[in-house]
Amino acid sequence: MSSYAKIINGVVVNIIIADKSFVDSQDDLYIKCEENGVLTKNILPIPDSKYDADLDVFIEPQPYPSWVLNDKYVWEPPVSEPEWKEGMTIDWDEESVSWNVLDYCDCKDN
Repeated sequence: MSSYAKIINGVVVNIIIADKSFVDSQDDLYIKCEENGVLTKNILPIPDSKYDADLDVFIEPQPYPSWVLNDKYVWEPPVSEPEWKEGMTIDWDEESVSWNVLDYCDCKDN
């Protein structure tokens, strides 16, 4: 059995695990995305991701308007994430086009 993404108008609407014979019997477009736990495309699709038939890749929804698609079809922020430290929580702020450190404790055990 393999994982297949059901595509309608270039958008992933569902992901199923099925035999090829079942998929072949359907009228809808299904794209194989995983076989025996191994990806057959660049990323495992999620509902609402797009399937680009010309490139034969799945592209996740753009998380923020300022993010750009890189050459591996992954969205990147225009500003690199800050170096992660234990206990740090960050979040993207689209209005200021920057990362916010939401929580950080530079606590050391004594």
